[in-house]
Amino acid sequence: MHEMAATENILSIALKAGEENKVGRINKINIELGMYSGLLPEFVIKYFAIASEGTKAEGAELVFMDEPVHIKCNSCGADSEIFKESEPVCPICGSSDFRMIQGWDVRVKSIEAD
Repeated sequence: MHEMAATENILSIALKAGEENKVGRINKINIELGMYSGLLPEFVIKYFAIASEGTKAEGAELVFMDEPVHIKCNSCGADSEIFKESEPVCPICGSSDFRMIQGWDVRVKSIEAD
């Protein structure tokens, strides 16, 4: 159920930005979602519809973009991106001994408003 907490955070960020920029209505929120964030967009959309009722973000479209997964391989030293969630391995040497640098975050990238 961590989608609800993440959704409330997304809404809070959008409403704060809307207030700071004196917008009338928030129409779209662009969200970068890491492959390993554990969030399911369909649940975020569902919870957002409930949480945003009566706010300037009610009815806003949520657009999800994939955050690249960056790793540093401990075996070969390569800095790489990986694209498969299941059994991630270094694309250079095939090792599963790596440190994830990026790929689990949830970020509000931009907001479109009137």
